[in-house]
Formats: sequence, structure tokens, C-alpha cells
Amino acid sequence: MMQITSDEQWYDQVEDDVAVEQGGRLHLNGMVTGRLIVRRGGTAQINGMVGDLVIEQGGYANLHGTCTGSVTNEGELTVAGIIKGQLREGGDATTTVVPGAYVNGQQR
Repeated sequence: MMQITSDEQWYDQVEDDVAVEQGGRLHLNGMVTGRLIVRRGGTAQINGMVGDLVIEQGGYANLHGTCTGSVTNEGELTVAGIIKGQLREGGDATTTVVPGAYVNGQQR
């Protein structure tokens, strides 16, 4: 598993799981074929594509691109793109789905 601990921009394809750790900021314009995990204190701006997305409590993600699998949110999530699978929420999760976004094949 790759770990992000600073401010990084990615344009390539990564065929592994990736964790954005506390203090890390990922600007993804490429593709993560595995899971993207946003841990407490981490931030992800997803303009590209991820396999699965997990936002842990205290993490933040902004999805403008596509998640080809499922999303599990226990932190803070804004969806302005596409989630092809299920959106699961737990704990004190905050999820904002922008009008026009897709979740589980349904336009909101």
C-alpha cells in the first residue's frame, strides 16, 4: 500500500491501494485501480478514477471523477461525479451529493 503524507498531484495510473494519511493531500487526475483510503486528517480531490473509496472518520474527499466500485464514508464526502457501486455511510458521516451526480447508476 502506498502512503501519501504531503501535498501530491498524480496524473498516472497506480495499480495498488493508496492511503492518504494525516496531513496528506492528494490531487488525483489519474487512476488508482485499488482502494483509495482517506484517513483522519487526510484530504483527496479526485478528478480521475478510483476502484473503491473509503473515507475514515476525520477524512475529507471531493469526488468529481469516477469511483468504479463502492464508497464507504465515515468522514466528509462531496460527490459531484459518478459512483458506480453502493454508497455506504456510517458514524457521523457527512455526504453531499451535488445535483447531476450519479450514485449506483441513478442520477441525483
